[in-house]
Amino acid sequence: MNTRLFAILLLMQLGWAVTIDATGGDCSQIGNWDAATMTCTLTADYTGSITVLADGITLDGAGYTLQAAQSTDYGISGDKVSGLTVRNFVMRGFERGISLNTPSNVLVENNEIHGGTFAMLIGNGIYAFTNATIAGNRIYNSSVGINLNVGKNAVVHDNYVTGSAIRALFLGAVSTGEVYRNTFEKSGRGLILYNSNGVTVYNNNFVDNTVVQAAVSGGSGNTFTLPAPTGGNYWSDLNCTDADGDGFCDSAYSIYGGATDELPWSVRDGWLPPESPGSGTGGGTPSLEEFNFSAFIVKVHAKLEDSSERKFKKHRDDRDSRKEKHRERDRERKSERRYDDRLSIRGWFVLSGESDGIDPASENVTIELGDYSFTVPAGSFRLEEDDECREYKYKERTETARVKFKVELCDDRNKFKFDVRGEEFGWLRDINSTSVRFEIGNDFGEKEVRPVVSRHKRIVLLASDLFEGFGLAGLLAALFAKGP
Repeated sequence: MNTRLFAILLLMQLGWAVTIDATGGDCSQIGNWDAATMTCTLTADYTGSITVLADGITLDGAGYTLQAAQSTDYGISGDKVSGLTVRNFVMRGFERGISLNTPSNVLVENNEIHGGTFAMLIGNGIYAFTNATIAGNRIYNSSVGINLNVGKNAVVHDNYVTGSAIRALFLGAVSTGEVYRNTFEKSGRGLILYNSNGVTVYNNNFVDNTVVQAAVSGGSGNTFTLPAPTGGNYWSDLNCTDADGDGFCDSAYSIYGGATDELPWSVRDGWLPPESPGSGTGGGTPSLEEFNFSAFIVKVHAKLEDSSERKFKKHRDDRDSRKEKHRERDRERKSERRYDDRLSIRGWFVLSGESDGIDPASENVTIELGDYSFTVPAGSFRLEEDDECREYKYKERTETARVKFKVELCDDRNKFKFDVRGEEFGWLRDINSTSVRFEIGNDFGEKEVRPVVSRHKRIVLLASDLFEGFGLAGLLAALFAKGP
């Protein structure tokens, strides 16, 4: 075996710590090094830890998983580094997921961290950090979610932290900062400001935190409200009334320690601009990457007619046959209760760097097929969740059709699934091509498709870009293959 390959395999198996310096260091053992941008990008999952030794480094996990080994208690660490960026990692099992002592000008974004004592530990309480931005991360079931300890200029935005037993976000002795558009949910304490000064907290969701939603101890100049239309935050435990319909509760929210939110929002994410259901305008860059799907239509009603007609012919000459009467009656009943042209669309996607995150519970979810559009309004999904997955389900029935809609978000990978089923889509038989578009809020993915009749008399929608390259046989194999 090639010596270098054997070393890489041994390294991944034992979970050794790798170091990244200004020349790349051990980057080639876990991924690719770009000297021009000083970026190390993972090319596979890795068991072990990464230590940064130089300024100006970017670590890009590219969606791969960094898994703790027995000998490592931190995932990514750095001491007195400047200009460090850490993005796009999935991290599991570390006592300290990202641990940076005395950093300056650091950016930690779009990471997913599971478990541990500290998901993120920025600053060690002795040497101060300067200019730290924590953005777009998802943290699940740690003891402490995000911990910023002694420093200045902290910006924390668009993060989702849930299940942190002690606290979701802690700012200790922080001078000046902004905390906005985060969700702190189902943790012990949502937010703790301790001896911090000049921190502005607004447009955050504080949801079902068990000990206290937020608390302030010491410090000065901290505020939880900005003038309308920006306003304050959403608090799930506030008995809110909004008599004038301006989006803000008619009473203030009292925060433990003496602070007050003067303009609390009446609904979760109330500060987000309203969506236009089914508008299909979208625009911009698609934010659902790797957007793939399998779709087919089953002509249920037509099959029933064919089957019943064949059975009917066997007894055509026997007008008095009781079996004939029963079959005719059954055919009528089935025709009445069955829907015509059943549709099933299943797919998956990942979020790109253009996305600001998705939340089916509070955003409109739309599926579009050509000129047809069906939207599940915000707040309509029923949530079912366990330790690993959250499933958002919706069902609607009318006299002539029914639709089932499911979006599944599992924490073990940065890939989301969707499943849409309905009836009355026979019009797709009469077109040469159309498009499938899936939207969650302002995030969307889109592909051109062509209807093809399979040997089972199903109308199969095939992505046009795949159709050109692989032929029908390969496409059908890919179509019914199990998704990621």
